[in-house]
Amino acid sequence: MARLIYGMGEVSLDGYVAAADGRFSWTEPGADLHRHAAAELDRAGTLVYGRKMYDLMVYWETADRLPDAQPADIAFATAWQRPDKIVASRTLTEPRSARTRIVADLSPDCMRQLETSGDGEVTSKRIGEMVMEGLKGLDSVAYIRFASVYRDFNEAKDFEEFAGSVEEAGRE
Repeated sequence: MARLIYGMGEVSLDGYVAAADGRFSWTEPGADLHRHAAAELDRAGTLVYGRKMYDLMVYWETADRLPDAQPADIAFATAWQRPDKIVASRTLTEPRSARTRIVADLSPDCMRQLETSGDGEVTSKRIGEMVMEGLKGLDSVAYIRFASVYRDFNEAKDFEEFAGSVEEAGRE
């Protein structure tokens, strides 16, 4: 069984990650915290974010290449870049980091499937397949929209054939 770990990171006691002004500057992680977090990330197969947290964390996609990057920052950035990432967002259309997939919804059923999959690491491909399967019987429009991003259609006719097969299945 895969382990789903809910990471809290930099969160105030009352559950906020941003200050009253909406910024994340109320706390600045030090080298010790970055080393600890990098060690935790080394065990992660897939990271799941909402859009706002992803917007904060995507900084680490290039932070290791900054001229003033400290060793702990580089270690954390490298560890953050390694796992697959899933971002649940209805507004974000393109990922800004490698190994990242955008999904419109990540339902509780999908998360339960991840947990019971038996895999120590759950790839973004597997999660994409699970989201596709969940949408298939739920909402044909959402299913086709997600497929248009998730599947690699090389030609417009390939997408047309796929959409046509969904439409035919809906009539049955």
